Amino acid sequence: MPLNSENLFDADFANALVAFAAFVLSGFALWKAQKKEKIELANILAGIRRNQYEDIHQWGVEVIETMAQTSSLCEFDPARKLDFFDCRVNLIGRLSYLLDRGKLYLPNVKPEEIGVYKPGAYQGLRQQVLDELYKFHKKAEDLDYHAKLPNKGLQKELVNIRREFVSELQKTLQVRKIESELTEMVVDIKRALNHRDQKLDPDSPHAQSDS
Repeated sequence: MPLNSENLFDADFANALVAFAAFVLSGFALWKAQKKEKIELANILAGIRRNQYEDIHQWGVEVIETMAQTSSLCEFDPARKLDFFDCRVNLIGRLSYLLDRGKLYLPNVKPEEIGVYKPGAYQGLRQQVLDELYKFHKKAEDLDYHAKLPNKGLQKELVNIRREFVSELQKTLQVRKIESELTEMVVDIKRALNHRDQKLDPDSPHAQSDS
């Protein structure tokens, strides 16, 4: 069949259409791949955040437990509790361990400005929650292992510091923020369910019409 200008135009148009379709499909594939990559990255970051939250939460529970055991030791008479000294040493040692372990999750701030002569993990300022643990640890070293009376006043100080630690730990874990977000989610879900039920209820003025 002889070629004419109309046939050439049709062929060029078809080729252009195919090229355009291929461009659109490749662009869509690229967009879809990028979207999938972003979702995967978001899931990875969410997993890291979740693991970090669980690690700090578990550490905090262990700190509170050790603090409670330490303050409870003040109620015993060292002269009557034969292992009082050993308990004291073990608890103070565990508080020191928990303090260093906390630095793995909550590194010091401003490390480039303060204490630059110290080892890396100890440069800068402790975060407030760790500062409360440090205060408790130092105060626990005042536990008298000869007489009970001096420890009664010490117990009140230890309990007060523990309460400050718990408050700071809540801030660190953003407990109140998470609780607020969960409450908002529950409200949104209830609102959505009510809206759906209204649409399904034939007697509801909001029900969808079949006409």
